[in-house]
Amino acid sequence: MPLRVSLEGSDRKWSDSSSYDVVVATAIALVVIVASVATLSVLDPPHAWYGRQILLPGLVPGLLAGLFAFSVLRHARQMRFLAERHLKVIADMNHHIRNALEVIRLSAFQTKDHEHIAQVNEATARVEWALREILGKEIQNENAVKR
Repeated sequence: MPLRVSLEGSDRKWSDSSSYDVVVATAIALVVIVASVATLSVLDPPHAWYGRQILLPGLVPGLLAGLFAFSVLRHARQMRFLAERHLKVIADMNHHIRNALEVIRLSAFQTKDHEHIAQVNEATARVEWALREILGKEIQNENAVKR
């Protein structure tokens, strides 16, 4: 069961926080440093016990890998946030437009004018088609990217 923290009033996973990015980037940096130091000590055994001589060349690739990992994770988190915000706007617009269409459709039936009712039904059908086809495809595309 993943640990969850509350951010901005919503229930989010810990992996969506910037602390997660720092922890993962640090772990990657440490793994690369250890791998570099181990490789150098195997390839050049006489220097294996001189700490600074073998540790400094191992720090450079480790720090670069850690910085790269942090920037990639941060960018991915920002893109995920923007996609979620975009989907929320689409869902809200869909909800409000459909509610407004329902009121328009009901008010048309009160007039008892069949021509007016037909025009309102035709117009609301076009709007519903646009919501379903355009926004629906946008939601499907965003969900595919989100996975």
